[in-house]
Amino acid sequence: MQRAAGDSATLGGKYGGVLRVALRGVPGPISPLASNDADTGKIVDLVYDSLARVDSTSLAVIPWVADSWNITNETWMNVTVFVKNYVKWHDGSALTLRDIKWTYNLSGYAPSYITEMLLNETANTITFCMQNPNGSFLVDGLQLKLVPYGFGNGSAPKGCGPYKFRANATGYVELETFEDYFKGRAYLDGINFTYYNQPTNRTEFAMVDLMNDTLDTIGWNLDPLEASQNVLVNGNATNLKAHNNTAEVTPPSLRQLVLGLNCGQGMYLSELAVRRAIAYATDKDALWKFNQGDTLVAKTVIPSEDFTWFNSTTASIPLDTTMANDILNQAGYYDVNFDGYRELPNGTKFFMRFLAPTSEENLQIYGFADIIQKGLDKIGLNVTLVFDTPANRTAMVNADNYDLFIGFEERLTVKPLSLFPMFYSPDIAAGSNLYNFKGAANVTNVTVRTDSATSTGMLAHTNIVGTKPIVAWRNGVLWGSAVNQTIMAYNGTDYVLLRNVSIASASVSFYKWAGGLSTLVPTTNFTLNLGTGNVSFSAGYLQAGDIVTAFYNYTTYQMLDLIAGKIQILNNFDIQNDTLTMSYSYIAFDDAVQKVWRDNSTAAVVAHYKEAQGAVADLVPVVPLLTYKFVNSYDRRVYTGWVEMLDGIHNFWSFIRVHAIMTDAALIFSASAFPGYATSGGTLSVKMRLDDENGAAVSGAHISFTPSDGFSNITDNGDGTYTATFTAPEVSEAETITTTVHAAKRSYEPVDVSMPITVHPVQCYFAIEVKFDNSTAASDTLMGVTVTVRDDTNRSLITNANVTLTISPSGVGATLDNITGVTNSAGQFKAKVNVSKVTVDTYFRVTASVSKAGYLSDSGTATLFVPKYGGEQPNNGILGLSGPSPLMVISVLGLVAVAMALARRRRR
Repeated sequence: MQRAAGDSATLGGKYGGVLRVALRGVPGPISPLASNDADTGKIVDLVYDSLARVDSTSLAVIPWVADSWNITNETWMNVTVFVKNYVKWHDGSALTLRDIKWTYNLSGYAPSYITEMLLNETANTITFCMQNPNGSFLVDGLQLKLVPYGFGNGSAPKGCGPYKFRANATGYVELETFEDYFKGRAYLDGINFTYYNQPTNRTEFAMVDLMNDTLDTIGWNLDPLEASQNVLVNGNATNLKAHNNTAEVTPPSLRQLVLGLNCGQGMYLSELAVRRAIAYATDKDALWKFNQGDTLVAKTVIPSEDFTWFNSTTASIPLDTTMANDILNQAGYYDVNFDGYRELPNGTKFFMRFLAPTSEENLQIYGFADIIQKGLDKIGLNVTLVFDTPANRTAMVNADNYDLFIGFEERLTVKPLSLFPMFYSPDIAAGSNLYNFKGAANVTNVTVRTDSATSTGMLAHTNIVGTKPIVAWRNGVLWGSAVNQTIMAYNGTDYVLLRNVSIASASVSFYKWAGGLSTLVPTTNFTLNLGTGNVSFSAGYLQAGDIVTAFYNYTTYQMLDLIAGKIQILNNFDIQNDTLTMSYSYIAFDDAVQKVWRDNSTAAVVAHYKEAQGAVADLVPVVPLLTYKFVNSYDRRVYTGWVEMLDGIHNFWSFIRVHAIMTDAALIFSASAFPGYATSGGTLSVKMRLDDENGAAVSGAHISFTPSDGFSNITDNGDGTYTATFTAPEVSEAETITTTVHAAKRSYEPVDVSMPITVHPVQCYFAIEVKFDNSTAASDTLMGVTVTVRDDTNRSLITNANVTLTISPSGVGATLDNITGVTNSAGQFKAKVNVSKVTVDTYFRVTASVSKAGYLSDSGTATLFVPKYGGEQPNNGILGLSGPSPLMVISVLGLVAVAMALARRRRR
């Protein structure tokens, strides 16, 4: 899930939006240290993360915050975990090994079997040390939610998950996306969990809100009947399935209706034969039909959709009343007084209490109980239905005051190993093993019906181990056993090998079963006639009911073999209508549980977990009846990307993958600046238009500029047009800036256009003064000239202005010793004019050309008079001006006389 970083408004497309989710009740503390209900757990799962997670596709445990792990000491089970070094907490601080050690040291929260943790800061690894191998650490322990160092009960929510806690207000909890999530930000901007804690009609309220567009999804699983229930929306009766705005999915379910059996010591159902007979007499198809198809017939306790952990070789017990009767008959349960009900093998009458809801509480399950009771009645089991309230039924189950009950087993989760507390015998005292089930080491007198077409008999449990073989009886006569064991019959005095084969060269040994079928004891108390195959045992060695198994080396002459969970009869004997009764041994349920905890590889953990399922299937502490379908409903118009997993779509993977629905229409975008150029510091208007490819105006988009300097006042006019203001930067010379204009809107692919703007420098002006040290110079002299440069507006002196001097006429008696340079800190540039002998009076003009960035280039001039060599100096008059000529003086005096005469005439 490597995603783009950044604000969702800028990203557009799939990014953005706040998902509105309904919860059933008020969440508890947003902390993994608290005892969380299922709804609060959804929030905690998003705020806090773990070293490993269950993959949404394979359902295997995969590294998450961890990069990987390996077992470094198989004897003591040291597991070294390599931790990603770029994971951050929601406050931006780095997740460290110290944080992980703190998490796994929290008493009452972390697994107690961890004895030590070793940190390697250089390799960024943490090694978990355990005294014994413990496979549950590889499955469950690595999924412990991580908390920062110092975190405890009452600490403010702070995790490293994809969402961070924002607010817990009255009626809802707000989460916002964590931009720095190590897997990349989620598509959503946030999630608002609104809780509906009405005790009886929360679903109705949530349904109305979903169809009124104030919710995006109902965050709990709905019964199919609920999804079809009509409610009033804006005065009209409608339902989730019929409404145009909503969509429904039916993910695989973990919710099972089961027939629970009290296996406790001294109870009638402590006898395996009775439990198996009940399973064979239960008509699951009839229950399914009664339910009108809103369920699936349950085959095993673990649903097949949980394929990582599901034991596919475990057989489901079908409806077979003949088999049920055979099992009870062989176990000694007969109707001795012909009243229609069987008695115990000792002849005592008995009946069993079956707890069920009333028709008022749940008509459907009430009907199921009636169907089951009638099926048991057909095989002669006296079962009395006991109807009571849910609270009273729960109390009776907890007090072991029942034989059978019908109810939902809702403790299974996608988290592996949830099966164990339900059936592990030490949990009987703890109260979680409601069935008082103990996984025995042996199964005896397990009856299977053979298939004459395939010469097989189905065996539920497949892991037959050790030297404890399958022993078979054919029509009540010991017939044989599997796995390198021959077949014998007892003729009253001798055991006879049933096969007519030469065993003269065979190595034959005999074993007697001791303690029922728990131990094979080798014996030498026999005489074997190799010609006839007859075997005689010492007098008194065999007692009534003893079983002896012969081992020999002719493996090709086996009559039975264990193949893929079936007893295969290798010779095509006519076994039609025959009954095989088998006894066999295997790893008991409790042993399988302990092996799960004590093994050191994930593969071994899975194998042992499947063994445990086989034991449950064989020993029938419960009869799985129906797997309930359920409905998840959401608004189909805005978001998509939901991930269907066992038990629903409201899971971690959905909440990081749900995204805005993309439209098929592309965006058409244009942008232009008017008039297309500006002077530094000046502004111009940017006009944009955004439509879809169908010509519809698109408002509400996020507009951004790259580079963004100078752009402001971005305005959405609501009609597909947008405006902005551009303020030109300072430049030293004309420059064309090409800007990328980005338009992004949720559900559309973002679009970019290029927009050029030419920026000119500001036109400032010089005030240039060019001055000679003296306005007249004699031949063969040096005359200084100073150029002073000021700003024409504020009269400030300008430094580093470029100055170039020229003199004219050139080449006729005067030259410059310094032609180019820059003004100094006083704003001046100085040079000298070298005057040579001139033969006529000459005026020399010096021009100073000045330039500098940001100023309009300009020039200034000054004139220097050089009289001819040896001639008179000019009359400089007053203030250096040329003196008047005699003619000019006479003219001026004449004008004055005329003016005075006119003045006298006016006075007369």
